[in-house]
Amino acid sequence: MVALRIIHIGSGVFWAGSLLFLAFFLAPAMGRAGPDGGRVMQELQKARLMHVMPVVALLTILSGAWMMWTLSGGLHARFFRSGYGISLTIGAAASILAFIIGLAVMRPTQLRIGELAGRMAGAMDDERPRLGAEMTRLRTRAARATLATAWLLIVAIVTMAAARYI
Repeated sequence: MVALRIIHIGSGVFWAGSLLFLAFFLAPAMGRAGPDGGRVMQELQKARLMHVMPVVALLTILSGAWMMWTLSGGLHARFFRSGYGISLTIGAAASILAFIIGLAVMRPTQLRIGELAGRMAGAMDDERPRLGAEMTRLRTRAARATLATAWLLIVAIVTMAAARYI
């Protein structure tokens, strides 16, 4: 159980901390930077951020699921009727939803933005407005998904941190 808690909390801190920084600081700054923001996304992709984050998120969720199984005595209903169980379940559901949004919306959108930024550098003048418009649309989509994911992770953090006291 100690090893599971270390894995769960450590990977959860990395996942949530990175995403909160991205949502509230880095993404808005990249948006204000215009085309240069796309280059930052390219560098983050080269650093494999879009590959690391889903793995860390999945590690957080799987270790949490294993702990939930153990704490609930094999998912017994009585556990889930307690304040502790309800709070952990809300946090788990928020985390899983955040993971799904990240995997289904954020990741592919950010990868496409990075790809377009690379194409923009060598694009002909007549192609640049179309690429720029698509990047703007994708940035808006990514920003919305990132904020939704960030708020879901905040719900997960609060409910799991307070669970023992509910």
